[in-house]
Amino acid sequence: MPAFGPSPERVRRADEVKHGKEKGAPHGPDVSGGWRNSFSRYEARSAKDAIEIVLVETCRTPDCIRREYPNRPVFRGRVEERRLVGVVPIRSAIASEQSGRHCSTPAGEFPVEGSLSDDGNTIVWKHAQLPVGEGCAPVSISLGTWRRG
Repeated sequence: MPAFGPSPERVRRADEVKHGKEKGAPHGPDVSGGWRNSFSRYEARSAKDAIEIVLVETCRTPDCIRREYPNRPVFRGRVEERRLVGVVPIRSAIASEQSGRHCSTPAGEFPVEGSLSDDGNTIVWKHAQLPVGEGCAPVSISLGTWRRG
């Protein structure tokens, strides 16, 4: 659609146009596209105010000789200015033994937040706290630090 057109519904104010392009969405910068950390590749997909990030490829071994292509969501949420606010979906319960005691974390979606760098090329994720049974040590997960690419 042209920046200015003859009909009123197609007219946009001059301050909505920036160097021939529309301004970024009011909720924050666009994070769509490919992201990486040292062992995995992710794809961020935006639709309106929502964003979903999917794990596309990950290493099954420390030397990355064996790879896995799970294509599963690792984040669902939205961008607020330079913060990604949402949930990390855990598909199945996580069980562990702690000092002879059986401890488990249920499947579900747990709050998580990430910070987007000023240049928009890095996301640093905070730890997501997961619920645990009484007498069990706290459990948290982090998606780490990602770079575009």
